[in-house]
Amino acid sequence: MEIKKQNAGRLLKVAVFLTIIFLLFLFFTYLMRNTDYNARQNVLDFYEEENELDVVFIGSSSIYRYWNPMKAWETEGIATRNYSVSSMHLATYLPAIKDILQTQKPELIVVEARRFSRKSGENAGIEMGARNMLDSLDYDVSRLKSVSYYCKKMDIPWEDAISLYIDLIQYHDNYEALTTALNWKLADNRIGDEYIPEKNFKGYALSSKSDVFEDPSENLVDGTTELNENSLMLYDDLIRFCQENEVPLLILAMPMVITEEEAIEINSLKAITESYGVPFVDLNQNFTELGLDFSTDFLDAHHVNVLGSEKVTEYLASYLAEEYDLADHREDEAYASWHELYEEYSVQAEKAREEVKQRIEENR
Repeated sequence: MEIKKQNAGRLLKVAVFLTIIFLLFLFFTYLMRNTDYNARQNVLDFYEEENELDVVFIGSSSIYRYWNPMKAWETEGIATRNYSVSSMHLATYLPAIKDILQTQKPELIVVEARRFSRKSGENAGIEMGARNMLDSLDYDVSRLKSVSYYCKKMDIPWEDAISLYIDLIQYHDNYEALTTALNWKLADNRIGDEYIPEKNFKGYALSSKSDVFEDPSENLVDGTTELNENSLMLYDDLIRFCQENEVPLLILAMPMVITEEEAIEINSLKAITESYGVPFVDLNQNFTELGLDFSTDFLDAHHVNVLGSEKVTEYLASYLAEEYDLADHREDEAYASWHELYEEYSVQAEKAREEVKQRIEENR
């Protein structure tokens, strides 16, 4: 009996010791991670959403530069949010959908698909666009499955994959984190009340930059081409998961200063998408309806500024509200905080509009 008590005592001490080691490992993992607000902070802020979301948008900068939840709130009263990170890797789109469904049951998930349409596909190896999403997740079984999916689909060898499974290997020498207040605030992998970015609203990144382009409408040619095989495999996984789990899905391509090659690639992806019975909206076909001005509304050839985002969002929000019969929450007291955030947005957006106009005048 005495021996059994001694053994039980030893096991308890070992268990306590291992628990302390794991908690320290978890703490330093979260402490040392990237803190970019167009990456980790966007993902963590998504978890803080208290209201039921009507629509969640998924993608890279082709989402957080275009879809403006505050403009959609102003015009239609729909509750939307972006789940997007910089250079988001295609092999993290499906894991993102699964992550979203753990805390939200939106009426619709919208995926921006320009990255899927590229003939070149994604590069091999572990890219920062993958880490921007995967290294934002809680250290749990769900993250383990997400990393496993990425590594399997991208054929990542084990000696490289280990730094994704245990991302402290990647960030262990980020000594700057030890003296940075934001890293310490995120050491529990939660934003809480500390997330107050100057120009970021429900995952939208406000921009006042501007560049001048010619209207590319003449490049909207017909025709299709072969797309990247690996990208289409990931696309197939995403669509089949949504269909099998009855997740409402819309695919779209945001407008850009499109080339003939890009137009053909998007045509090809649209044909593939519609073969699944999934709706596809190519906003490059709607330059006139959107009211886009290519001399004022773009910050570069593939992204809009505040002027462009408001035009795109107003048009698309009207389409979504009508097509999917989305509720108007503007009179709902449960969504009162959206009015407060919209007021903050209005101030920042007006400043950004004035900056764009000033840049345009200076360049004339």
